[in-house]
Amino acid sequence: MNIYICFGKRKNAMTDNFSGIVNCLNNKSKSIVIAPAACESLDFDDNFFNVINEKIYSNGGCFSKIINLIKLIKFIKKYEYDKLNIFFMNQTIWNLIILLFVKFNRVVVWLHDPRLHSGSTLKDRVVKLFIDKLYLKRVDKIIVSYKGALDELENNKEKGIVIYLPEMIVQEFEDIRDCVADIEYDFIFFGRIEPYKGIENLLNAFVVLNKKLLIVGKGSMESYVNNVAKNNDNIVFVNEYVSNRRLAMYIKKSKFVILPYKDATGTQTVQLANYYGKLVLATKVGCFPEYIIEDINGFYINGFSTVAIEQAVKCVEKLDSQAYQDRIYKSLYRFDIRKIMNKVEKEIDI
Repeated sequence: MNIYICFGKRKNAMTDNFSGIVNCLNNKSKSIVIAPAACESLDFDDNFFNVINEKIYSNGGCFSKIINLIKLIKFIKKYEYDKLNIFFMNQTIWNLIILLFVKFNRVVVWLHDPRLHSGSTLKDRVVKLFIDKLYLKRVDKIIVSYKGALDELENNKEKGIVIYLPEMIVQEFEDIRDCVADIEYDFIFFGRIEPYKGIENLLNAFVVLNKKLLIVGKGSMESYVNNVAKNNDNIVFVNEYVSNRRLAMYIKKSKFVILPYKDATGTQTVQLANYYGKLVLATKVGCFPEYIIEDINGFYINGFSTVAIEQAVKCVEKLDSQAYQDRIYKSLYRFDIRKIMNKVEKEIDI
């Protein structure tokens, strides 16, 4: 029996990715899904052996979390007799507690952030220490989403394997991809609005560029972005979490996707942008040097400054995205979710 588990109190890229990948499993009849609190049973296929909600991140205080954790451990222990394998989608303290109380034949984790982003808090550093010193030692296989991440595993490097993050199928809408839509924005940035994503440099560049920039998302820098956008007609800020279809239309109505990150790990923004036929302009950090093939599905920003962004924008502004459609779509085979999940299943069910 295989157990696939992901914790989460709100819908986000992680929970969307989890529902997408488990629904593409082959051996559903021998698989149990323990879904994030933010998800509903309708998010998952009917063919699984069982689908339950982790409930730890449901509304409630510390006592409620402990009770729900005990119930979850008791539920998992019922299957200890059956060569039990477990796959963790994210890294939390709950994962370690489960490993301490349940005997598994094999433990596999998809480690999304093998290192901390710049500007990380003390809490982030403590969690990272716990992951490195306690959690990963109890794991048999660590999946990372780009080759450079293997070096971040340090003492656990021999457990590592590279599997690219797949396409985000819950955000892919064929009718939107194939429709004819007028271009309203020259560039779009979407996702968490955080310092490590190069937001300040991005805004400084578009204040002087005569180009329309759309920013979609929430985060710690939203007040800063709001203030800049109020004084610049060329910068539009949608300061909210939008539905998957609405985000898809924003991407469709933009000429390019721009991601001037100062540092990064894995991401599915490239896959999503390419699905809608958009070239990606990004810095050479994290997974971008592997996910972006220059002059095929995107181009690079050669530096972490306002000037570097301005130069990159000027280099691509006259390109015809339509002329790149065949190249972009051909590059998407690397992120095919079914091929990727075949690799993941082989690592779990040995």
